[in-house]
Amino acid sequence: MNVSLKLQGINGATTKKKAKSFELRLINTSTEPGMTINFPVNSTNTSPDLRFMPQPNAYPGDTSFQTMKIVNLPSSQTGQFKIGSYDGGGWTTLIAEAILDDGTIVQGKLLVSGGERDIRIPKREANSMIAEAWLKANGNPLDTDDIETSKDNRNNGDGFTAYEEYRGVISKMEFGNHHPNNFGRLKPNKKELGIWATRRDFIFFDEGIKWFKDASKLEIIHFDFDRDEIAPDGKLNMNAKSAHDFDQYALFLLNGGLGGTLGRVYTKTGNGPNIPAQIQSVVADWNEIRNTYQSRVNWTRPETLKFAVNEYLAQTVAHELGHAVAVWHHGSDHRLDNYDAVNKKYVPYTVSTISDRIRLFDRRGNLITDRPQTLFYVGAQAGTVESGDLSCMLNYYPYYRWGFTRGADGAAIYHQEPLIPLGKIFCKTKTGTDFNATQFYFSDCAGGKGNCWGQIKLRN
Repeated sequence: MNVSLKLQGINGATTKKKAKSFELRLINTSTEPGMTINFPVNSTNTSPDLRFMPQPNAYPGDTSFQTMKIVNLPSSQTGQFKIGSYDGGGWTTLIAEAILDDGTIVQGKLLVSGGERDIRIPKREANSMIAEAWLKANGNPLDTDDIETSKDNRNNGDGFTAYEEYRGVISKMEFGNHHPNNFGRLKPNKKELGIWATRRDFIFFDEGIKWFKDASKLEIIHFDFDRDEIAPDGKLNMNAKSAHDFDQYALFLLNGGLGGTLGRVYTKTGNGPNIPAQIQSVVADWNEIRNTYQSRVNWTRPETLKFAVNEYLAQTVAHELGHAVAVWHHGSDHRLDNYDAVNKKYVPYTVSTISDRIRLFDRRGNLITDRPQTLFYVGAQAGTVESGDLSCMLNYYPYYRWGFTRGADGAAIYHQEPLIPLGKIFCKTKTGTDFNATQFYFSDCAGGKGNCWGQIKLRN
């Protein structure tokens, strides 16, 4: 920032006195680690965050550039200097003095009505580290506030204090197009989540991240694995010192082999979905997704699925990211298939004859009389992974092929699962929708499950 100095009389009147020099001091300057909350990683720099910039006819009084003397030309009444900022959230207090030709010292003050002699940089309240303009633009939070809210969700906050969000991050992918230094401030009135991946995986998973963002209403900040924008352990606000409240982590997202599973979230605790600080990685297996999609295409012929393979990938990514913000499945995997205990796997059951004791219906509700028919991937009637709202991304559709009910006469009744598009929201109820609203399929979510929107949580 450029600062101008001018020697003048009371109330702005001109004066015959001249200044042979100006002496400047920065006091109580911040020394936050790094440049932002995330960069550079493992920073040990303790230099002051604001410093006087070198210039002609000026002499620093210390190696940290917190004091400087500007030597004036004879008969001078003005001067100027620059203060450099080396941190997104730096602060200091400027004191300026003019040394007159006769040795008199005149303390400077800000050239506004009632201007202060101890000039806070940036302009801010005495008890705050944040620039007044930014606070006003963002609802005047306290420096330590982490109080972002989402309607119908009680899990407030995103793991960053207002000061940390003001201090900002380095993210080439997020801010590089409109900030040459890749710097951007976060938003204290918007929940934000960091995702960390290689550039290749970001391109590959872009649609899935968008599905997740649209459904969760979380602002996604992209961090480039190849540029070391996040520490190896994933900690996002690792350069923490002032106004720090919670250690928040970015989610590490990658494409990797899972040995038969479409996606998986690895946690530090090993126990189900959790908040980002407890997540080791989020993995989607593209090869398995592609192979499973082709298998479902084959099952469905001569009819066709209501979604494409790129949508299947996108939903898998969004689904797993849901687990990484503490959202659970709608229920458990409760299959009614025959089970081979010796080989520890489910096996198909073949219906060879027509019988009133076993009735089969196709997707349109028509009685199936062709035999033999194979029953496999039969889901229980309620509380399964496919129960509840079918438009929700945490619903496991398409997983089962048949729904099961027991008729009033005791007959086993099987309904082939209908073909529908993939879910793209986080549900707000446990109630079954679409074909789950009928008695023939998977009904409502299991007890305590559903309302995935209300489960979204970013911090303890």
